[in-house]
Amino acid sequence: RGLKLARVPSWLCTTSFMSLAAALVSGMLPQSIMHCTSRVSTATGRWRVATYASAVGRLQGEALGESGDARQPTFDVAIVGGGIAGLAALSRLAKTRCRNRPTRILLVEQGRGLGGRVCTRRVEDANGVFSFDHGCQYFTAKPTQPNFRAAVESWQGAGCVAPWGGVVGTAQVDGDGRLVEQTFAAFPPSKAASLMVGFPSMSAIGRHVIDEVKKVSESVTVRTGTKAAAPVWDSTNSQWQLQVGDEVVTASALAVATSAGICVRLLGEHSMAGEVARKVNSNVCWAVLVAFSEPLSDIPWDAALLESASGEPTSIAWVSRNSSKPGRSESECWILQASPEWSNPRAACHRDDVSGALFKEFRRLLGCEVSETAYLEAFRWNNAFPLNSPELPDKCVTDHKQCLVAGGDWAAGNRVGDAYESGVAVAAAVEAMLELQ
Repeated sequence: RGLKLARVPSWLCTTSFMSLAAALVSGMLPQSIMHCTSRVSTATGRWRVATYASAVGRLQGEALGESGDARQPTFDVAIVGGGIAGLAALSRLAKTRCRNRPTRILLVEQGRGLGGRVCTRRVEDANGVFSFDHGCQYFTAKPTQPNFRAAVESWQGAGCVAPWGGVVGTAQVDGDGRLVEQTFAAFPPSKAASLMVGFPSMSAIGRHVIDEVKKVSESVTVRTGTKAAAPVWDSTNSQWQLQVGDEVVTASALAVATSAGICVRLLGEHSMAGEVARKVNSNVCWAVLVAFSEPLSDIPWDAALLESASGEPTSIAWVSRNSSKPGRSESECWILQASPEWSNPRAACHRDDVSGALFKEFRRLLGCEVSETAYLEAFRWNNAFPLNSPELPDKCVTDHKQCLVAGGDWAAGNRVGDAYESGVAVAAAVEAMLELQ
């Protein structure tokens, strides 16, 4: 139909590309785009996927005209990151409308579940059923976090958040790695009452947010266990092209709600957001998940933040009886989180070596024999929490020229509430750029 294919790279004149031209005539364009871009991705890599998709866009314009629906982006907004920041952004954007219709949103999370570090690992084997909150141990809603406070109240009302109710405090450790007797100090009642956890697991929060989003919008797509890569801004059509798994999708705006490190890897250190995020440092944190065949009844408290009495860094920074939280398994489950001083030099260690070493430190800490273990595993958090957040006034970085917003806890602080507030700010920035209602 008069398509001009002169002066194009030779790789475009392939069977896959010609099948696309035929599809333009037959009306099977969307499926062919997915088929052909997938083949080009395998054969030639990310750069040609982006270039190929751009060429597809130009072909669409010639074949269908400037007003053709095929030129419209697949999504209005693509959110990369399904942690608390990404969920906060999604929750707000799902209630908006774009051009008098529900806003089309894609959320991509490379992990199997949603919530990021607000998660629970559930294990079921021959020894029983165990649950471990191996990331965030609890959260509090501060007066300086109004959006997060409102969200926590809503979650508590919905039954997916509850007070911990455990005996939590601080304790001192001597130079030999043993607890100093009579040094455990419980948090004051007001602080203890403010410690909130997901119910019946931390992962329940992410599932609840998605359930609520589905109630208000049918135009939301959630992809877990999927990696987003190779974002390219198409200035001609004013839209983003993004590799999502084995597909290439387009979006009018891109919202990156990840850790600082992932933000830099995705966007590049010389992008507007990358320039800020690359200056943020994060700790590695090794966490050990251990279950016992019998309760550790000699320990009169449920969790302790460990402090050094000698001034030397402790190997374990936090210990918690996870089974003391509401809704958890009845098995005696504990979480041991190593200090940054111990974790960072051992970032490359095998997890079996780490689990054995930290469990040995736990036994030394208690100064007594513990019952036989029913489960033992180590998990490494590569970006446990930001050490030097810039605490941006806007709580996110906005590039208006490219319809890009980036945020996360690194942009606003280092706590769960900071991540949520940043996610709300990301959504507000997207709303303003796309003039959503």
